[in-house]
Amino acid sequence: MRIGPSGNSEEFYAAGFKNTEQEPKWLREELGLNAYEYSFGRGVNMSFEKAEKNDYLKGILPVYTLTGGLYQKSMQKIVNDAIFKTRPKSVIPDSLIKKYELMPLDKA
Repeated sequence: MRIGPSGNSEEFYAAGFKNTEQEPKWLREELGLNAYEYSFGRGVNMSFEKAEKNDYLKGILPVYTLTGGLYQKSMQKIVNDAIFKTRPKSVIPDSLIKKYELMPLDKA
């Protein structure tokens, strides 16, 4: 079982922390908790490089609001497969990709 809060507490800020990315480390080291729910209501605003460098952010699993008998593991697998196993074809013509030096879709 994983236990932890959703969002940052007043104690987190009172301890001098300012960034949400610092929360998992603080929770684990100061409170002994092993989970934290990131709320990205306005979109994810954290670079992969920053997440990869922070040991406390590695292995984060998304939690989805689900209805109709869907389960977290099923939804996580669906999203993971959609991101990593499918290779969608770009709708941007090759001429524009070359002209504007756009990144290949599989790298974007």
